[in-house]
Amino acid sequence: MNPSSQNPLGYYSNVLPYSDGNKVTPCVEVSGIPSTAYVEIKVETRLAGTKICVGDEQTLRACGQGSLSKCTLSPSTVVKFAFYCDSACEQVDVPFWYRFVISGNNPSDQWCEGRPSDDFPSSLISPPTHLPTASTPRDANGASHGSFSLLSLLAVLLISILFLSN
Repeated sequence: MNPSSQNPLGYYSNVLPYSDGNKVTPCVEVSGIPSTAYVEIKVETRLAGTKICVGDEQTLRACGQGSLSKCTLSPSTVVKFAFYCDSACEQVDVPFWYRFVISGNNPSDQWCEGRPSDDFPSSLISPPTHLPTASTPRDANGASHGSFSLLSLLAVLLISILFLSN
C-alpha cells in the first residue's frame, strides 16, 4: 500500500488546483442514496487554516476554516458535490481529504447529532519514527536462547497437564 492509496478513517484525497482559470475544481458524484437519507460531508485541508467549501447542485453551500462538517437531508438519490476555496487557491494548490457517509433508509431525526464530530485524518496519531527492535538473549557463543525458553515452557506445560489428568 502506498501513501496515495491510503484512506484514513475512510477519507479520500484530492487537490483544489491553483486558480489559473484553466483547471477544473474537483467534483464528486454520490449515488445510491436512499430517498429519505442524510448525508454527512466532512472535509479537511492539508494546509492548516485554509478555507474550503463544498456545494451541491441544489442549495447546499458550506465552508470551513481548515475543516468542515455538514450533515443534511439528501435532496435526491444522486448528488454532485463540488469543492472550492477562497483566495488561498489563488496562491497554491490546496490538498484536502473528504468523506461522505450516508445514513441509510428512514434514519432518526437525530442521526446527524449522533455522528462523531472529531474524526478527521489529523486526529490520528502518527506512528513513532523509530521503533526499538526486540532482541533475543544470546550466550557467549552467540546462540539464541529464545526458542529454548519457549520449548522449556511448553514441556513444563505438557508435563503439568499430564500430571493433573492422572
